[in-house]
Amino acid sequence: MTSQSLLAEIIRSRRTIRHFNAENVSISTLKHIFELATFAPFHKKEEPWRLILIHGEGKERLIQTVIQSLTLMEAPEATIKAYTSYLRTISAFTLVIMEESESKRQWEDDLCATATLIQNIQLLAWEQQIGMVWKSFNTEETHPLKAHFDIGENEKIVGLLLIGHFDKIPSVKQRKPLEEILTVIEK
Repeated sequence: MTSQSLLAEIIRSRRTIRHFNAENVSISTLKHIFELATFAPFHKKEEPWRLILIHGEGKERLIQTVIQSLTLMEAPEATIKAYTSYLRTISAFTLVIMEESESKRQWEDDLCATATLIQNIQLLAWEQQIGMVWKSFNTEETHPLKAHFDIGENEKIVGLLLIGHFDKIPSVKQRKPLEEILTVIEK
């Protein structure tokens, strides 16, 4: 019997973290994670993604954009207050942006590659006891973010990563047995 590899352990143990403690995640730590994560596969000559790291006092700019969006959506004041308070517990935010190709096939390849980048970021962060939640949006929800963070019309926000240290690891979500999701064809 062989012991489980470190990579396998990281993949099995990683959880979505929604509740963060006050410990800061440094920009240098995040840059290191992002640099390694960019080794995700992609199909073009150049990576289809870019990242916007929002940290320190810059976080307030994102929070104000979210407040503005919630206000325009006529969210109840209590919801806006609670969400604003929650966002202030987060150490850093990262917008993951993909250049949108006019070719449907290229667009799909780029989206898959960008999702792989995000998973690499999550796994590398988890290895350092840094948690995150990956928020995704429909196109209409991203207009305020695009306007406030200079994101082009030909770019898609694939996700907003909420990043921070944590105290409690959520329990494991039940997974379907492999037999339910795998079809083997041998002939």
